[in-house]
Amino acid sequence: MYPVRWGIPDLRDGATDPYLTNDEDLRAAERLWNESQRSIFAETLESYYRTNTRVTAAQARQFAHGAMAAEWRSQGVLDECLRDAALAPFSAFADVGCGTGPLSLAASRAGFDVYGVDIGLRWLVLAAARAREAGARFTLACADAARLPFDDGSMDVVASEGLLENVPSAGAVVEEAARALRQRGRFCAVTANRWSVGPDPHVGLPLGGWLGEGLVKRYAGWRGMVPPRRHLLDTREVRTLLRRTPLVERRIVPTPVSDAQRAGAPAVVRLGVDAYRVVARNAAGRAALRAIGPTLLVIADRTG
Repeated sequence: MYPVRWGIPDLRDGATDPYLTNDEDLRAAERLWNESQRSIFAETLESYYRTNTRVTAAQARQFAHGAMAAEWRSQGVLDECLRDAALAPFSAFADVGCGTGPLSLAASRAGFDVYGVDIGLRWLVLAAARAREAGARFTLACADAARLPFDDGSMDVVASEGLLENVPSAGAVVEEAARALRQRGRFCAVTANRWSVGPDPHVGLPLGGWLGEGLVKRYAGWRGMVPPRRHLLDTREVRTLLRRTPLVERRIVPTPVSDAQRAGAPAVVRLGVDAYRVVARNAAGRAALRAIGPTLLVIADRTG
């Protein structure tokens, strides 16, 4: 029997979060659950970073803002993901590495039966708080992305945001997604682009993917930040992962940037967003962004 905490089954079975032990994660989840019973979602989220001694104040502001703006970003991702997809009402939607649940919320509002999975119980407590506040419903489970708690061919969509670069084996995660998908099911993933010319997605260092992980970790240590544990991917690597599975690429495109993300950014970043949107309007611009843009939105269908 697996433990069930706050209505969330813990199916990790030995798998661990990359940043916390399971005991540390459980304690953080309990604090968040108690906070969520008396606070709105934004306050509960802020309380996590306020009490997290492992991140700097600058990182906390970045992460909290990103989590709040993610709801609008995720809607754009979902719209692009579902474009030209053949899906029936109440299709099964798996949000793998769901975090605080912005994509799960968007999919629930679109009429899907949503299943959110994350290795961190604390994130699932936050996802549950977000769902309650929004009046949405989705099923949550604490599990390893490389060992999903779904039968073969049981999902119509398997999607993720910011997951592939943060797991021990992106290949294992993509293969597991393909296993869980039905024939003609859709796979969608947003992942940070290794060759981005923008700030590093975790520590903000310009050209972080070009400089090598060792230098990025030393920079993070020097700034008092949590060193990232990730492997950034580029378009070529993503396509290699897909070719090893029954997934067939539909398109790899620049990730949409929402007005909410733009509004909360510094002036120079807002100018960058405006330029990004202009470049993304034509095929040549999209090709350039696949090469050096900040993130990639990967869309594929299961055909075999």
